[in-house]
Amino acid sequence: MADILRLPGEFPDRALYKFYKKLEYAVAFAECGQFRMGLLGYYRDIEDHVRSDSSEGFGHIQRREEIDVGYFTVGKPDEFEVRQELAFMHHRSVMGNPIFIFSTSQEGVDIGAMRERFGRYVVCIENPVQLAQDITAHLACGPATFGAGVEGRIIQYNQGEVLDEELEGWDFIAMSYRQKPSNFGIEKEFRYIAINTNEHEHRIQCDYIEIDLGGPLEYLTLIHPDE
Repeated sequence: MADILRLPGEFPDRALYKFYKKLEYAVAFAECGQFRMGLLGYYRDIEDHVRSDSSEGFGHIQRREEIDVGYFTVGKPDEFEVRQELAFMHHRSVMGNPIFIFSTSQEGVDIGAMRERFGRYVVCIENPVQLAQDITAHLACGPATFGAGVEGRIIQYNQGEVLDEELEGWDFIAMSYRQKPSNFGIEKEFRYIAINTNEHEHRIQCDYIEIDLGGPLEYLTLIHPDE
């Protein structure tokens, strides 16, 4: 992985893939640099069951922690004992700002399975870092603010599972957009993330934002179904 100083997150050194059901959308992305970044919460309620995820936007882990457990003695109501025992504690997080994402798949994903799942038309992103930089530059020209720029993240398929590592502060909050349930693991998702950081009354109120990078981009290649 290559860490990019000017952008948050991490970006792969190898190509990414974007799948489309409609040729017109694939062509718009590959040849015109036009696409949408969807609001994270939008995917909780969409009718498309393949893309829908009711837990999208919520981080969830379990940790083994010591808790105090009280015991009464049968027949002796005045006797009360407190013991420390290990238990699985649930921790959840959510981000208050609007988060917009553009989902892709990493190299090594099952192309055939993904075509059946998301569409036959594939756009290969040969320079993932450059795409993030171009999206960041595009967003910087608009009235909304997006923090330090577009963030890149490999999705972790461990939502709701037991983790031994310590997560605090921002890493804990960021689970809300970096994590999905294990049944989505086939997608090998890499996600471009734009967090709207305007003051509350000026935040974006829509299900997606339109991106137009202004023409064909040399690092994008359209792969037709017969290729």
